[in-house]
Amino acid sequence: MSTLRKLKISILAILALLAIIGILGTWVLILRDTGKMPPRPDLKTDALLSGIEHSGRLSVEVVRNTHRIYSRHVPEGETDAWSIYPSGALGEQLTAMAIMKLSDSGLIDPDALIGRYLPELPPSFHAITIHALLSHTSGLDPALCAFDPQRPPVSSPGVEARYAAADYDLLQRLLQRVLDAVAPMPAHRFIEDQLLSALEMEHTFFVPDEDEETRGQWYSCAEDLLAWEAMPLSGKLVRLKAMQRFLTPVKLLDGQRSPFGYGWSVRNLRGLRMEQSLVSEGNATITRFSEKVFAVVILSDIPVEVLDTRRLAVEIAEIYLGREMMRGVSGASY
Repeated sequence: MSTLRKLKISILAILALLAIIGILGTWVLILRDTGKMPPRPDLKTDALLSGIEHSGRLSVEVVRNTHRIYSRHVPEGETDAWSIYPSGALGEQLTAMAIMKLSDSGLIDPDALIGRYLPELPPSFHAITIHALLSHTSGLDPALCAFDPQRPPVSSPGVEARYAAADYDLLQRLLQRVLDAVAPMPAHRFIEDQLLSALEMEHTFFVPDEDEETRGQWYSCAEDLLAWEAMPLSGKLVRLKAMQRFLTPVKLLDGQRSPFGYGWSVRNLRGLRMEQSLVSEGNATITRFSEKVFAVVILSDIPVEVLDTRRLAVEIAEIYLGREMMRGVSGASY
């Protein structure tokens, strides 16, 4: 083949490639102008957050396949991934994980009756297991903000699943009782030494109440909650069997599945399994879609009545995972 013929073929190939690029570019412009081109999820999330009227702080992190794909902190310049917030229901998850850590060591039996560890409780509580407290199936009064031995259960264990702050208040007492017997130290110190240090969560800490040290509030930051969110995949804290109990909805006595694991709610959002931290003091949430290796972490000091971070996390998840969700199916309810 002559050199001139090769040159003509090369020129024709280049012209054809330019024509294809031009056609594709035209279609992109048409789709953009007609609104049919899907917008970038980060821009949609920016628009969602910009539309929130508030006068407080807000930190949002989105991760997929262990990589951060979105990060925003407002007010900008005043907050970042290390800004400290009340951590809300993280305290319940830490208590549950501490109990499973002691269970791995043979020091606590999650299936045992709580009377084994707290024999002074009135007889009306003797049928409750640690498992029932962990999974909010104990029957304790959901109207109570703290455990009251003078207020007997309102239903038998395992009959129904209802969030009750008293469940984890009682678990904190039980955890402290076990630690007093085997390694005297405050429960929050055990959590810091055995759990947080293993995950390098150096900015998470506990502030006890003045009148009772076992009660108080955990504080954390977005960076540390990302480490906690990734914890199930790390295998650093407990064995796989214990972790499965942590994230598996329990079965009630009638065979129905409850929406609770240990410190987590587990439900379906438009065809995808969603694991979400529970309601508690503070306005922070971890919302995870394990099957998609996707999670949203949000912390805020805005009152939950003004901004529910759990709802916001679901809205953000629908922006990023909407095309992978079932159409025509309603979302999670609160």
